[in-house]
Amino acid sequence: MIVDRRQALTGLIAGAALSGAPAARAAARDAQTVIVADLRLPAVRRLTAGYRPARLIDLSAAHADLWREMRGFVPGGARVIGVTRWSDWIAVRGLLIERGLRVRAERPLAVARAFFWEMS
Repeated sequence: MIVDRRQALTGLIAGAALSGAPAARAAARDAQTVIVADLRLPAVRRLTAGYRPARLIDLSAAHADLWREMRGFVPGGARVIGVTRWSDWIAVRGLLIERGLRVRAERPLAVARAFFWEMS
């Protein structure tokens, strides 16, 4: 795999955003944490590789299956963190608000064209 400068910067910035966030640090030890990620983005795949959340929801197939996994998701008191594109974040946020969760953090990752967010 050839990594260009943009992908390297994306990985560094996304990594810094997740590793510096209290929610991300807690995700490694919190069995009730759910990670929602767009695994089409190489930087996001690298970031989620080290986490062992209660559940990992991959949005890469969400458009093809009409968001079936997210529509069937019942939070049950879990904290949900994610790294997704803006358009996916809007869709996920709407679904999770309907299930009673509220936005706790939202931060753009400029180079990655992605957003780090947390809901609980």
